[in-house]
Amino acid sequence: MVKSMTGFAQSIFSDKSLQITIAVRTYNNRFLDVNLRLNNAFSPLEDRIKTYIASRVSRGRVEIAVQLTSQEKLRNGNIAINWPMAVTYCGLLTELKKK
Repeated sequence: MVKSMTGFAQSIFSDKSLQITIAVRTYNNRFLDVNLRLNNAFSPLEDRIKTYIASRVSRGRVEIAVQLTSQEKLRNGNIAINWPMAVTYCGLLTELKKK
């Protein structure tokens, strides 16, 4: 019996403050190739995740994407201007223009 190494799965967890989306894709490959796209909050876990995947999968390409989103951003959908930072940038650009 031939077993396919190609697959896709996605899971979404959300509560009042955040939403985590995890997507996993696998492809046939002679060697193990683990590719992670992690949110900065999860970057310190990269080696542990790769080690865990290697303990479960012997070959193939495994792509894992983890996205962390604040529920506040999802609810509002609006972009707010950071006025103090905008004023600072404007001042710096004016100074740069003079030079």
